[in-house]
Amino acid sequence: MKKHIYFIIAIVLALALITTLCVKAGSESGNKKETTTISEAYIPSETTTLLETSTTTEVETTKEATTIETTEREESTTKETTTKISTTKAAENHPATTKPITTTKPEVSNSGSYAEATQVWNYMKSLGWSDAVCAGIMGNIMAEVGGQTLNINPYSSSSSYYGMCQWSKRYYPQIIGGSLEDQCDFLRDTIRKEINTYGSNYASGMNYEKFLQLDDPQDVALCFAKAYERCGSGSYGVRQSNAVKAYQYFVG
Repeated sequence: MKKHIYFIIAIVLALALITTLCVKAGSESGNKKETTTISEAYIPSETTTLLETSTTTEVETTKEATTIETTEREESTTKETTTKISTTKAAENHPATTKPITTTKPEVSNSGSYAEATQVWNYMKSLGWSDAVCAGIMGNIMAEVGGQTLNINPYSSSSSYYGMCQWSKRYYPQIIGGSLEDQCDFLRDTIRKEINTYGSNYASGMNYEKFLQLDDPQDVALCFAKAYERCGSGSYGVRQSNAVKAYQYFVG
């Protein structure tokens, strides 16, 4: 009987020991899990910190790059503005001396010789007439009141004619005694009608518009002589030669 009691006690003690060991093992296992959990929880924290630090660094770097780029642009703009201002001041202080290219001579001065002829030439040019047209008309004026020279006398008068084109006093009394400017205005106001009316004396279908398109001073001189002056044919050649002289003098 005692042996049975001892045996039961031994079994109980063994069970108690086993229970104690199991409890202890479970406690240690729980501690390990908690440690692992704490460690795993901490690792993401470090990673997040590193990521945040990296992101902050990149943002700061981007801001610095943007600041540098903005500064460089401002400096570039300042340099360009300074350069433009310097160029403008230089242009103001040292204006260009190169003369523009022109196909004809500029307006001729009225001073010196041939003052009246020069005044008439400049007036005709102000109307937009070509050098050829001006020279052809001047060649006729030289024949009328210049003795085949540019030393014209626009106030030449006779019993029947007056002025640089020797207008008929009978048909054009309004021009008698007119100044040189008055005579230029009169030529301007009458040439269209005269050329349109008598242009066929020079060529069939000739009119004022076609007259202005003539590009040879000698052709202009002949047309003007036949349609406007309506002079004798014996002076045609002289008037054409005069036109060449006028062209060479005023145009070169």
